Amino acid sequence: MVMVMIVMWMITVTWWVFRHMIGPDRLHSILGKEGLDTFRASLGDNDTIHHVQFTDPQSSNYCDHLLYMVAFVLLSLGWIVLIIALFVFIADKIFNKLVCCRLCSNITHKDTSEDDEEQIRLHSNSNEMNISSAI
Repeated sequence: MVMVMIVMWMITVTWWVFRHMIGPDRLHSILGKEGLDTFRASLGDNDTIHHVQFTDPQSSNYCDHLLYMVAFVLLSLGWIVLIIALFVFIADKIFNKLVCCRLCSNITHKDTSEDDEEQIRLHSNSNEMNISSAI
């Protein structure tokens, strides 16, 4: 649930940061007017898209360069971390399901003595009794 909230937050913030870097004209040419308006409405975005500039502080599309670049770098790092986390999650699932299960199924207890086998049976019987008494 937390991961979903983080991804949803990053989508909206990434949209806010990158749309100003790209500018409204390019967005209209890429997505089309109706597509852009639909996408913006789905995100709850209703403010004016400016083409960000860093030179004229009196202009309405001015943004502090350091602030903008910190946001850009942090968002980029956030997406990289999320992609790496997804890769590690998938690799862990593959490793555990394919490699570990095959190793466990290939292990045989041929080297165990009769006493060890009896202990294993007693232990498994006590676990079965605990489970049946809990039900």
